[in-house]
Amino acid sequence: MERKSIKQEFRNCYEQDRNQVKIPFWITRWETSKEMQDFQGVEDLVRWFEWAAFPKPHYFSEGEISPLVKKSQSYHQKLIDQLSLDINVKEYEVNSVYNAQDYLFQNLYPVPNRMKIHRILDFGAGYGRQANLWTQLKKDIVYVGMDAIELPYCLQHLYYSYLDLPLHEYVIERGNFKIKDKPGIYHLPTWRYDLLPDNFFDLIICVQVLHELNEILLKNMIKSFHRVLRPGGMLYIRDHDLAYTPGNRVDLKEYLPKNGFALEFRPHIVDREELHGIPQIWRKIDRKTIESQKPDKLTLKSLLNKTIETQPKIGKRITDIYYKFKYFKKENNNN
Repeated sequence: MERKSIKQEFRNCYEQDRNQVKIPFWITRWETSKEMQDFQGVEDLVRWFEWAAFPKPHYFSEGEISPLVKKSQSYHQKLIDQLSLDINVKEYEVNSVYNAQDYLFQNLYPVPNRMKIHRILDFGAGYGRQANLWTQLKKDIVYVGMDAIELPYCLQHLYYSYLDLPLHEYVIERGNFKIKDKPGIYHLPTWRYDLLPDNFFDLIICVQVLHELNEILLKNMIKSFHRVLRPGGMLYIRDHDLAYTPGNRVDLKEYLPKNGFALEFRPHIVDREELHGIPQIWRKIDRKTIESQKPDKLTLKSLLNKTIETQPKIGKRITDIYYKFKYFKKENNNN
């Protein structure tokens, strides 16, 4: 399929799905400007680069971030060359800084093996940039990009097309599309969120998107995120919280804990001065984790066992008294 037809493929797919799967009206209503909705061609990638290339504060040290910025820039150069776009990638390095920051936050500290990241859902994926470092640094991942708006969806398709993993595109493979536990990039529109497998993903990425959704869509997607994340899986959010709310004013700090998520990380920073957007790591609550952290039930037997462990002599005397008491109680009941 030629790149220029992705716009028509997207529109045709929407019309077919609207008739067959009954797309609700609220699922494609995102609070973005008109100029960020209609796809005109590959030049829109340059426009998005320019739109996102305003100065952003650094957060990590140069030693931590520079190798990732360089790797991100190398793919951007490859992409620009493949699309025959006449721009200087160095002028848009800030976009690669943003990529590197997100990747570092998503891998900020050690986690148990069951929380290692292999399956990723990037919701409201912009022009697709999150896939850049993940697909370069981890070749065995299942990466799913999702959007409902024509312009970013088409840009994501272009961005994913030159990465090293095979691309499975819903609007092209509509009849045979399926997300498999097999390395690759899987791209689908938001209105087909029913195709996301249950308890499947290790990481869901939501960067500068959740407060652009209308309230109905937001709450439906939070419910879906809980369905598709594995227990203990990560929900990574980065935005300006309630300081920027074009689509809804739902306070996620209150809403997420009521819907099965626990906050694990949120730095106490000055937004836009020390970092652009507040990164947050939430976890889908794992019942096994909750049970393991409950306090011991204080019973006579547990108290006795602890006494035996810490003070053996006293513990032995109490044990003797305990069993003598049980013996006399039994004798009295028999009489």
